[in-house]
Amino acid sequence: MSMKLTAKIKLNPTDEQHQLLHETLQTANAACNYISDVAWEQKVFNTYKLHHLCYYDVRERFGLTAQVAVRALGKVADGYKLDKKQKRQFKEHGAFPFDSRILKYRLDTQQVSIWTVDGRKTIPFQAGNRQLELLHHQKGESDLAFVRGEFYLFATCEIDEPTEDDVADCMGVDLGIANIATTDDGERSSGTHTSKVRHRNRALRQKLQKRGTKSARRRLKKLSGKEARFANDVNHCISKAIVEKAKRYTSQTCSSCGHVSKSNRQSQSVFLCTSCGYSAHADVNGAANIGVRGTAAVTPPYVSDADCAGAAKLPSVGHRPTPLASAAPGTISRL
Repeated sequence: MSMKLTAKIKLNPTDEQHQLLHETLQTANAACNYISDVAWEQKVFNTYKLHHLCYYDVRERFGLTAQVAVRALGKVADGYKLDKKQKRQFKEHGAFPFDSRILKYRLDTQQVSIWTVDGRKTIPFQAGNRQLELLHHQKGESDLAFVRGEFYLFATCEIDEPTEDDVADCMGVDLGIANIATTDDGERSSGTHTSKVRHRNRALRQKLQKRGTKSARRRLKKLSGKEARFANDVNHCISKAIVEKAKRYTSQTCSSCGHVSKSNRQSQSVFLCTSCGYSAHADVNGAANIGVRGTAAVTPPYVSDADCAGAAKLPSVGHRPTPLASAAPGTISRL
């Protein structure tokens, strides 16, 4: 099975190329609006039928190549798939889809060859390591988008879905504000830094709003969405770290003393704890770890006599931990 992910890359065009990309989006979306007019008047919303109605006319009117005209027809037909009760209008600089016939990635030099109203242009791009990795699996369309004065490509990539691991037990995770996330072993991810950023941004927004100048409004526009992106990044990093921590280490954990280390695993079959010296077959040690965790997960909670006032008293069983499986409000599976 495969899944589709989107790689976001930023184009770094020259001033001349920047203007050409502007004109390209303007022309392509003008063609889309013309096709939408025809579709609305004729009440024809199928891609195949629209192609026969206005393909050659669109190419002649707007100077489009064959594949760009096809993509424009497809964009309009997709716009009417949601409903056909309202006429679709496309923004001047709205995103436009490109496919492999009119856009090519050159990963070795981090450049793209893209169609413009002035022919093919080679434009450098920048992307993070994760995005570059995804681009090796690029398949299908890539949307050219104009966002806050910059041009981006949103590339569709198909990668294999990761295989599921067996779950041994659960990790309890408490979500909050002062501490964004706290795991059941006591590790906390503080929200202090995030709160400071929010307070600082709020004070800056209030200051700029009071000023009310043109430059202040430009600054406010630039700040818009920055805090949300920061918070999303923090949450992503914390959740990724928790998931990594939750993965099973039964093959590296000593079932005798609990010491965890890669060096404990001497070979595929031999386990030797570097802390206490315990030695066993690696599979036997791993099975013992899973058994201990399974037993802990089903241990019943302790109920004190005070909690049972007015009811029949239960025999004292000593203090016992709350089962991990019932930890609230959220749980993350340990893999």
